[in-house]
Amino acid sequence: MGDPIKPNRRKIVRNRIIFGLFVAALAASFAVNGFTGKDDAEDIQAGDCFENTGTKKQPQIKKHDCGDAHAAYKVLKRDDESVTEISCWDVKGTTGTLTAAGAKDFVVCFEDNPEKGSGHSGG
Repeated sequence: MGDPIKPNRRKIVRNRIIFGLFVAALAASFAVNGFTGKDDAEDIQAGDCFENTGTKKQPQIKKHDCGDAHAAYKVLKRDDESVTEISCWDVKGTTGTLTAAGAKDFVVCFEDNPEKGSGHSGG
């Protein structure tokens, strides 16, 4: 019969490297963007209301009208020049903070939403 076909070793190594780079890029994309996609955190401003559909460690922010039953929190202040909770220490009524560091650094100071479920649209 003839000689068996030998695979080109260089092609095999090249294909494995390309596949490895693809997997690494995909993993990095998930690490940066998360599995759940973009949320509304970058867009919230003072007066906006939101709910956290994620966890305390990995929040996923969804904006709502302040009278919406799901609008658990109301933004009191947004500081785009800080990533520490210190900027909320002097904000009266603050019950929590949301910090983001990355492409856009910011801190959001918020309180429990007093208008939650009232049906009034605020902010």
